[in-house]
Amino acid sequence: MNPLFRTELKGVVKLAVVEAGGQENCANVSGRIRRAAAFSDYANAALDDRHIPLDVAVEIDAFNGNGRILKAAAALLGFVLFRLPEVALNGASLGKLTGKAMKECADVFSRLGDMMDDDRITHCELPGFEREVDEAIAKLVRLKMQVRAEAVEAE
Repeated sequence: MNPLFRTELKGVVKLAVVEAGGQENCANVSGRIRRAAAFSDYANAALDDRHIPLDVAVEIDAFNGNGRILKAAAALLGFVLFRLPEVALNGASLGKLTGKAMKECADVFSRLGDMMDDDRITHCELPGFEREVDEAIAKLVRLKMQVRAEAVEAE
C-alpha cells in the first residue's frame, strides 16, 4: 500500500468535514465525538497518530450522503463502493430489469468500440466510458437484488 495513504485519507476527511458544515457541526452529527477540534485533528496531516474512527466516518458520510470517506478507504484497498439500489417486492418486472441491464452492458461495449475506432484511447474519453460502466454495474446489481428479493425457499 502507498505509504501516503494516511495523508490521502486525511485529505478526504478534511473535505468531508467541510461538506458537513465544519468541525462544529460534525460534533453535532457525531453520536460519540463531542470535541469539535477532534475533527480538525482527523484532517491534519501533521498529526499522523490521530485518525477518524470508523463509526464516526460512517456518521459523517451518512450525513453528507455521499460515502466519500468510506469510498476513499475502499479504493485504497482496491475495492469499489457504491450505493445499493432500492428493491421493491413484486414491484419490478424481472424481464424489464433484465432488458435494462442488457442495454446498459451493450452501451459499455458500444462506447468502447467508438473509443477504439482511431486505435487509441485518450484520457478525455475515459469519463464517458466509466459512466457507462458504472450505469451497467448499477443495473446488474439492481437485477441481482430483485432476483434475491423474489427468490422463494425450495420445497
